[in-house]
Amino acid sequence: MKAIEFYTTPEGEVTMRPIGEAERQLKETDTDFIQAFLAILREFYPEAYDALMDIYSKNSNNKRYRDFIAVRRFIKCNFGLYDNMIDVDENWNFNFEFVGCPLRGECKHDKVICAPKFNSKLSDRQIEVMRMLYDGKNDSEIAEKLFISLNTVNNHRKNSFRKVGVHSMAEFMRYAMTNNLFQITNATPMKGETLANLIQCGVTLLLGIIALAGALFCNASFHFFTAMACFWLAWVFYTDNEYGIVSVREYFKNRYKKD
Repeated sequence: MKAIEFYTTPEGEVTMRPIGEAERQLKETDTDFIQAFLAILREFYPEAYDALMDIYSKNSNNKRYRDFIAVRRFIKCNFGLYDNMIDVDENWNFNFEFVGCPLRGECKHDKVICAPKFNSKLSDRQIEVMRMLYDGKNDSEIAEKLFISLNTVNNHRKNSFRKVGVHSMAEFMRYAMTNNLFQITNATPMKGETLANLIQCGVTLLLGIIALAGALFCNASFHFFTAMACFWLAWVFYTDNEYGIVSVREYFKNRYKKD
């Protein structure tokens, strides 16, 4: 999708100007755009979506018209004049504007439809999909297991990233560990990469102790520097979480974390 700038005319109609295209009026026949817009509201601004569906429920017998006036209402309440700021970017991120509505502060839908709250809570299905990705499953395995399409898996990942404010799976892994998203318990097995780091950490730590003992009893500075290098490597293996690997430190921190 192209980034879009909206404008509400003095007559109360909504016009849209996609970047690089001519301005035109939003119409009921723009069904693809309207449905995509509503999908964003339903996912990221559910309170606004529910309020709009309630307001225009009397038009439910004509779903296309109901959806059109719901989207038009949302745009009027949140995007007003042409300016130098895009209202909706190519990734469907909204840049809300202050709209000088005479009912601001009195309308019961203020902060609901107008300047709505962003929903950062993952749905049960999103948590299910992200947990499987977290555990190393690929998209095809997840799609087969949950009986959903690859496109649906990708959408769940993309929407989950947006909700928690990350841009990659590695960032999501760290977010999940930091926030104990998947409720890691004593029964949670250590993944292979983390176990490998634990073994390397233990080996380098042992070598460091042996080298330090050699430095103390043999008075050899070479052994002292070797010991320092081993201790440094042990710390690297202990804290490593590159490419989304759960570090040994994070694993034990969450394993024995008190609720």
